[in-house]
Amino acid sequence: MSVVDLKSLVIFDKSIVLSNSGEIQDNNGQSGQLRFNHNILKFEGYHSNAGADIFGNIWRPLTQDVASTSNLGVIRVGNNLLINPTTGILSAVASGESRIYQLVITVSPILNAADFQTINAAISNAIGTPAGGYIDGSVTSNIGSPPSAIYPFVIQLGPGQYSEALNQIVLPDYVSLKGEDNYNSVITQNAGNVNITTGSMIILGQNCAINNLVVNLADTSSSQVSNALYSLNKSNVTIDSCIFTCNTNINTTSTMYNIVINGGTNNKISNSQFIMKNNNAITNIKCLDITNTSLSILNNSFDISIPNATNSTAIQLNNCNDTESILDKTYIDGITISNNYYSTVSGKTNYGISLYDS
Repeated sequence: MSVVDLKSLVIFDKSIVLSNSGEIQDNNGQSGQLRFNHNILKFEGYHSNAGADIFGNIWRPLTQDVASTSNLGVIRVGNNLLINPTTGILSAVASGESRIYQLVITVSPILNAADFQTINAAISNAIGTPAGGYIDGSVTSNIGSPPSAIYPFVIQLGPGQYSEALNQIVLPDYVSLKGEDNYNSVITQNAGNVNITTGSMIILGQNCAINNLVVNLADTSSSQVSNALYSLNKSNVTIDSCIFTCNTNINTTSTMYNIVINGGTNNKISNSQFIMKNNNAITNIKCLDITNTSLSILNNSFDISIPNATNSTAIQLNNCNDTESILDKTYIDGITISNNYYSTVSGKTNYGISLYDS
């Protein structure tokens, strides 16, 4: 057995064992004394009455559990609290209650600032998937219904820049997408695709409203088609107070659109701006391409400055033949169009409004 000099620094090459006899322990001790408490299976230190914790414990654990009403311990900082890593001071941040069960889903590009960080995550997680009939989301499964006239959903975007890995957002029927006022919510499409169905950034559903968004086309992959919004045989679609634009270096090769609507009734495009400026040689530019439907186009402005486009059109109507009722007519009012007004490039065709069988 080795002799330990109790007045010198002692180094143990292996370890030491405390309180291994199994005897019943009491509260007696001396300041600086250590023991292993077999009742709670923790190491403790004796602190005397002067060093007791707020519960009067003079033997205090050297390690901590999660804090509770009866136990001093470790806490974790929640999302609505900020901790200064230098001082350890917590500051409360006002955090409103989520409205997700009111069918208003919030999205923000800032981590933990809203219900979700991307639009597609909001749809797939809260509303569900097409394969599940849009009743397999956390909210739709709770209400027992997909989005409907009784349960319409709103996806509310906070301020910021948005892009999606798939470069496409498919909105189910009765789901609206709204941004913050003053055009502070910007959605960018970074790549188009081979046709209007795959090359559209946002596919609209029935009874859908698009409000206060900026949709920017920024294809850099030489796609055949780039488009912001696409509606196929959907009715009661409202697009209001939006800006549609494109990057100056976009290189879509065939056709660039802003809004394509084919079929459906009672649709409306209002109070929006179409600002298309680019110097690349794109074949076709069509801000609005409307087919087989009637709709209202009210108080919109079109500013096209793409002089190297072979054909550029602000509004094109295709086969928009309706009944004799004035309510079923395509109605255009309060628009301003500037289409390559200052262009000196010859051999190009610029249309304001183009009508085909309409």
